[in-house]
Amino acid sequence: MRIGKFVEHFRAAANAYDAKTLDPVIRFCTTGRQLGYGAYMLTDTLTYLDASGVRPSATAKRMQVQAYKAWMTGLCFSVLNGVYTIYKSRNEEAAQTDKAVAAEKTVEVKKLQRYVLTFPFALPYLDPLSKNIFADLL
Repeated sequence: MRIGKFVEHFRAAANAYDAKTLDPVIRFCTTGRQLGYGAYMLTDTLTYLDASGVRPSATAKRMQVQAYKAWMTGLCFSVLNGVYTIYKSRNEEAAQTDKAVAAEKTVEVKKLQRYVLTFPFALPYLDPLSKNIFADLL
């Protein structure tokens, strides 16, 4: 079942590399992850005959070490992709929060403008810096 699976990973890496609509960092991480997993599956396939005991090979141990390194490379790219996705989603959430705060401020300003138009005599009391009107109250 694992024999030949490396082709799927290399095809997925090619598709991720060709996807121009993806974020460049996500595209890079996805391509690296799929190449790492593909290299792992390829070297694992090359050591299949030794692992099954059909034909022992002197280089099988070295190939397995390379396979584990490729697997770790795929895992590292996967972690990088996850960290970047979390970072990006937090930034988008902060931007949406900033937009919501700006919208609330706009609503409050409009309410205040309506209030001032309705009650123009209250204008000096709304801006304490224009005159020192609160000094009389103390």
